[in-house]
Amino acid sequence: MRRSKVPVKQLVLAGLLAMTSGHAQALETVASADQIYGNITKGHLGVTASLSLSSTSNEGQSAFTVFSFSARSQYFLADRIGLGPVLKLSTQTNFSDLSIGPSVLYYFWTRDRLGAFISQDVTLRTVSNSGNSGTTFKTESQLGLNYFLYPSVAVGPAVDFIHQFGTASFFSRVNQVSFFGQFSIYL
Repeated sequence: MRRSKVPVKQLVLAGLLAMTSGHAQALETVASADQIYGNITKGHLGVTASLSLSSTSNEGQSAFTVFSFSARSQYFLADRIGLGPVLKLSTQTNFSDLSIGPSVLYYFWTRDRLGAFISQDVTLRTVSNSGNSGTTFKTESQLGLNYFLYPSVAVGPAVDFIHQFGTASFFSRVNQVSFFGQFSIYL
């Protein structure tokens, strides 16, 4: 048998070079998959809002219209982690509902222009209804998915899980789930 004239050192070096370049390319692919498209990195500010208007008519009762507004802002203390206030207002004839408190937001997954997040609020809720009023605490957890139209603008659906603590006869324990769309601006 005839031996190849390629020295063993050159074969080993060529093999190491091929493995190293393959490893570097794999690391580059992982790094690019983890890049964040939206302005949800440390030092950015986010503002999210949602509006709702509904009208209800029950047989034998007066019809009523409910207007709801929700706003939250976040300052991103670290990449994907925001902290800030939340404000929710809901009104109808002879009824108002105001909630205010802190909120923390975490984008746990990002890919291309999509970002999935969870958030947690703890709010003080004040309700007044025809002369009666009361205050209680509630917690609100959100799970959502934003599509970033631009790095600074996102839209998407979210699901809210709300638990209200019963503190007086005016309030009872409430568990509520709601689905809504929201609009966000990240500066």
